[in-house]
Amino acid sequence: MQLLRSMLYVPSYSKKFLGKVKDVKADAVIFDLEDSVPTQFKKEARENLCEFLKSYEPDGKKLFVRLNSIESGILFDDLAYVMSEKLYGFMLTKIYFHEDVIYYDKLIKQYENDNGKGEHHFAFVPLIETASGVLDAFRIAGSTVRVKALACGNKDYLNDMGGFHWTPPKGLDYPRAQIAVVARSAGVLPIDTPYLRIHDDDGFREEARLSFELGFAGVQCSNVQRQYDRASYGEKSA
Repeated sequence: MQLLRSMLYVPSYSKKFLGKVKDVKADAVIFDLEDSVPTQFKKEARENLCEFLKSYEPDGKKLFVRLNSIESGILFDDLAYVMSEKLYGFMLTKIYFHEDVIYYDKLIKQYENDNGKGEHHFAFVPLIETASGVLDAFRIAGSTVRVKALACGNKDYLNDMGGFHWTPPKGLDYPRAQIAVVARSAGVLPIDTPYLRIHDDDGFREEARLSFELGFAGVQCSNVQRQYDRASYGEKSA
C-alpha cells in the first residue's frame, strides 16, 4: 500500500504556491480547486493547474486534485482542465453516500475512455465531511477499487452537525475514530483531518501523536506542518 503520511494542500489559484511544489517533501500533494479558492478565482485556478501539469516532471510524489462537489455545479468545469496522466487521483468532496462515489467512478471511467487512459487510472480519496458520510463510510470505502484512502473532514462536518469550531474540536472525536476503524477494516488508508492552527508546532505534534494512536496512516496538512508529519506517522501507513 502506498505511503500517504503527509498530504499537502496547495491552492491552485496561486502560481507562487504551485511553483514551490517541486521542493515539497510530502508524500502527496493535493491541488485544491475547492474551499481554499475564492469563487472569483476558480477559473484562474483551473487554468493555472492545467499549465502547471503540462510542464511538471514527476518526482515520486502522488498528485491529487481536490474537486468541487457534485452539487457545486462546476465539477465538469474542473474535470475539463485537469484530466492529466500525471495525476494519481482525485479527492472527492461533500460525499454523502456511497452512491456519490459510484457516480464519480462512472464519470471518470468515461473521461478515461475518451482520453485513452487505462481503466482505473485515477484513484479516489473521498473526503468524509458530512454526518451521512460518516455513517456510510464503510460502503464508501468499498464502493470502487479506485478508493485508496478515506480522509476525515473538518469544518463542513462541524457545520453539518451544528458543532463548535474549537481546535481541536471535540465534535470530531467520533468521526475520526469511525473513519480510522472503517478504513482499516476496508483495507484502505485512513487520513486524518488538518490541524488548523498552522503555526502551533507543539499542538500539531501532539495531534499527530494522537492521530497515530487512533490508527491514522497520515494527515492532511499545510506547508508549515509538513516537516513534522512524516516522522510522526513513521512506517505505519505502509
